[in-house]
Amino acid sequence: MAQCIICLKEHHAETVEHIVPRSLGNIHYILGKGKVCSNCNNRFARFEHDVVSSIPFMQRRLRLGIVEKIPADAKELPKGSIQLFLLKICYESVHKSRLKLLKTHHLDHLRQILLQAKLDKVYPIDQGYIPIKRLPQLLDHWRLRGAGIQLYLDEEHRNQLMFTFRYLDMRFTIGV
Repeated sequence: MAQCIICLKEHHAETVEHIVPRSLGNIHYILGKGKVCSNCNNRFARFEHDVVSSIPFMQRRLRLGIVEKIPADAKELPKGSIQLFLLKICYESVHKSRLKLLKTHHLDHLRQILLQAKLDKVYPIDQGYIPIKRLPQLLDHWRLRGAGIQLYLDEEHRNQLMFTFRYLDMRFTIGV
Protein backbone atom coordinates (compact mmCIF):
# COMPACT_ATOMS: atom_id res chain seq x y z
CA MET A 1 0.00 0.00 0.00
CA ALA A 2 1.12 3.52 -0.76
CA GLN A 3 -0.17 6.97 0.19
CA CYS A 4 -1.21 9.43 -2.52
CA ILE A 5 0.53 12.83 -2.23
CA ILE A 6 -2.72 14.58 -3.24
CA CYS A 7 -5.63 12.92 -1.44
CA LEU A 8 -3.43 11.28 1.24
CA LYS A 9 -5.45 8.05 0.92
CA GLU A 10 -3.87 4.61 1.02
CA HIS A 11 -4.06 2.84 -2.33
CA HIS A 12 -2.48 0.08 -4.37
CA ALA A 13 0.36 1.42 -6.49
CA GLU A 14 -0.73 0.86 -10.09
CA THR A 15 0.71 3.51 -12.36
CA VAL A 16 3.41 6.13 -12.55
CA GLU A 17 2.48 9.82 -12.82
CA HIS A 18 3.99 11.90 -15.62
CA ILE A 19 4.69 15.26 -14.00
CA VAL A 20 4.59 16.94 -17.39
CA PRO A 21 2.20 15.06 -19.70
CA ARG A 22 3.69 12.46 -21.99
CA SER A 23 1.70 14.06 -24.83
CA LEU A 24 4.10 17.03 -24.62
CA GLY A 25 7.12 14.77 -25.10
CA ASN A 26 8.02 14.00 -21.48
CA ILE A 27 9.04 10.38 -21.00
CA HIS A 28 11.50 10.67 -18.11
CA TYR A 29 10.25 13.17 -15.52
CA ILE A 30 7.80 11.03 -13.56
CA LEU A 31 6.74 10.21 -10.04
CA GLY A 32 7.12 6.54 -9.21
CA LYS A 33 4.32 4.07 -8.65
CA GLY A 34 2.21 4.90 -5.65
CA LYS A 35 2.91 8.62 -5.43
CA VAL A 36 -0.42 9.53 -7.06
CA CYS A 37 -3.48 7.28 -6.91
CA SER A 38 -5.57 6.42 -9.96
CA ASN A 39 -8.45 8.69 -8.84
CA CYS A 40 -6.22 11.75 -8.59
CA ASN A 41 -4.41 10.84 -11.80
CA ASN A 42 -7.79 10.71 -13.59
CA ARG A 43 -8.78 14.04 -12.02
CA PHE A 44 -5.66 15.65 -13.53
CA ALA A 45 -6.32 14.09 -16.92
CA ARG A 46 -9.40 16.29 -17.44
CA PHE A 47 -7.66 19.66 -17.26
CA GLU A 48 -4.39 18.38 -18.75
CA HIS A 49 -6.35 17.27 -21.81
CA ASP A 50 -7.93 20.72 -22.13
CA VAL A 51 -4.47 22.32 -22.12
CA VAL A 52 -2.52 19.96 -24.40
CA SER A 53 -5.36 19.79 -26.93
CA SER A 54 -5.75 23.59 -27.10
CA ILE A 55 -4.67 25.38 -30.28
CA PRO A 56 -1.47 26.95 -28.86
CA PHE A 57 -0.20 23.61 -27.53
CA MET A 58 -1.38 21.67 -30.59
CA GLN A 59 0.58 24.04 -32.86
CA ARG A 60 3.77 23.39 -30.92
CA ARG A 61 3.14 19.65 -30.73
CA LEU A 62 2.67 19.67 -34.50
CA ARG A 63 5.98 21.52 -34.91
CA LEU A 64 7.72 18.82 -32.84
CA GLY A 65 6.02 16.01 -34.75
CA ILE A 66 4.09 14.78 -31.69
CA VAL A 67 0.81 15.10 -33.61
CA GLU A 68 0.19 14.95 -37.36
CA LYS A 69 -2.54 17.60 -37.58
CA ILE A 70 -4.58 19.95 -35.46
CA PRO A 71 -8.08 18.54 -34.91
CA ALA A 72 -11.03 20.61 -36.07
CA ASP A 73 -12.40 20.68 -32.50
CA ALA A 74 -9.23 22.24 -30.98
CA LYS A 75 -10.06 25.27 -28.84
CA GLU A 76 -8.36 28.28 -27.38
CA LEU A 77 -6.50 27.76 -24.13
CA PRO A 78 -9.27 27.38 -21.52
CA LYS A 79 -9.16 29.80 -18.61
CA GLY A 80 -8.58 28.05 -15.33
CA SER A 81 -7.27 24.86 -16.93
CA ILE A 82 -3.83 26.35 -17.55
CA GLN A 83 -3.60 27.49 -13.91
CA LEU A 84 -4.57 24.02 -12.64
CA PHE A 85 -2.11 22.50 -15.12
CA LEU A 86 0.71 24.72 -13.82
CA LEU A 87 -0.12 24.15 -10.15
CA LYS A 88 -0.19 20.39 -10.69
CA ILE A 89 3.22 20.37 -12.40
CA CYS A 90 4.65 22.62 -9.68
CA TYR A 91 3.33 20.49 -6.80
CA GLU A 92 4.50 17.21 -8.31
CA SER A 93 7.86 18.68 -9.31
CA VAL A 94 8.50 19.80 -5.75
CA HIS A 95 7.72 16.24 -4.60
CA LYS A 96 10.12 14.85 -7.20
CA SER A 97 13.00 17.31 -7.14
CA ARG A 98 12.85 19.70 -4.18
CA LEU A 99 11.19 17.83 -1.34
CA LYS A 100 12.79 20.04 1.31
CA LEU A 101 10.70 22.97 0.01
CA LEU A 102 7.63 21.28 1.48
CA LYS A 103 9.13 21.92 4.91
CA THR A 104 10.06 25.56 4.28
CA HIS A 105 6.99 26.60 2.25
CA HIS A 106 3.44 25.64 3.14
CA LEU A 107 2.11 24.09 -0.08
CA ASP A 108 -0.92 22.32 1.33
CA HIS A 109 -3.18 24.88 -0.37
CA LEU A 110 -1.93 23.56 -3.74
CA ARG A 111 -2.74 20.01 -2.71
CA GLN A 112 -6.28 21.12 -1.74
CA ILE A 113 -6.79 22.89 -5.09
CA LEU A 114 -5.64 19.78 -6.96
CA LEU A 115 -7.85 17.58 -4.82
CA GLN A 116 -10.91 19.65 -5.78
CA ALA A 117 -9.65 20.25 -9.36
CA LYS A 118 -10.93 23.81 -9.21
CA LEU A 119 -9.45 27.15 -8.29
CA ASP A 120 -10.47 28.83 -5.04
CA LYS A 121 -8.97 32.13 -6.14
CA VAL A 122 -7.50 33.65 -9.26
CA TYR A 123 -3.89 32.78 -9.95
CA PRO A 124 -2.71 35.37 -12.46
CA ILE A 125 -0.21 34.27 -15.06
CA ASP A 126 2.77 36.58 -15.47
CA GLN A 127 4.15 36.46 -19.02
CA GLY A 128 6.92 38.99 -18.31
CA TYR A 129 8.61 37.28 -15.36
CA ILE A 130 12.11 35.94 -16.04
CA PRO A 131 12.85 32.76 -14.06
CA ILE A 132 16.16 32.09 -12.35
CA LYS A 133 16.42 28.65 -10.72
CA ARG A 134 15.63 25.39 -12.49
CA LEU A 135 13.33 23.11 -10.56
CA PRO A 136 14.34 19.61 -11.67
CA GLN A 137 17.73 18.18 -10.81
CA LEU A 138 20.34 18.46 -13.57
CA LEU A 139 19.70 15.17 -15.41
CA ASP A 140 15.92 15.63 -15.41
CA HIS A 141 16.38 19.27 -16.48
CA TRP A 142 18.37 18.26 -19.56
CA ARG A 143 16.01 15.43 -20.45
CA LEU A 144 13.02 17.79 -20.31
CA ARG A 145 14.90 20.42 -22.27
CA GLY A 146 15.31 17.89 -25.07
CA ALA A 147 11.50 17.85 -25.33
CA GLY A 148 11.34 21.67 -25.34
CA ILE A 149 10.22 21.80 -21.69
CA GLN A 150 11.77 23.83 -18.88
CA LEU A 151 10.60 24.18 -15.28
CA TYR A 152 11.76 26.84 -12.83
CA LEU A 153 10.92 27.68 -9.24
CA ASP A 154 12.17 30.89 -7.64
CA GLU A 155 11.90 31.00 -3.86
CA GLU A 156 12.84 34.60 -3.15
CA HIS A 157 10.45 36.71 -5.21
CA ARG A 158 8.39 39.08 -3.02
CA ASN A 159 8.04 36.38 -0.34
CA GLN A 160 6.29 34.14 -2.85
CA LEU A 161 7.25 31.05 -4.80
CA MET A 162 7.18 31.72 -8.54
CA PHE A 163 6.77 28.67 -10.79
CA THR A 164 7.58 28.96 -14.49
CA PHE A 165 6.70 26.43 -17.18
CA ARG A 166 8.25 26.85 -20.63
CA TYR A 167 7.23 24.85 -23.66
CA LEU A 168 9.23 25.81 -26.72
CA ASP A 169 8.49 29.54 -27.18
CA MET A 170 5.62 29.74 -24.63
CA ARG A 171 6.27 30.74 -21.03
CA PHE A 172 3.80 30.80 -18.15
CA THR A 173 4.68 31.96 -14.64
CA ILE A 174 2.37 31.63 -11.68
CA GLY A 175 2.81 32.64 -8.06
CA VAL A 176 2.17 29.81 -5.67
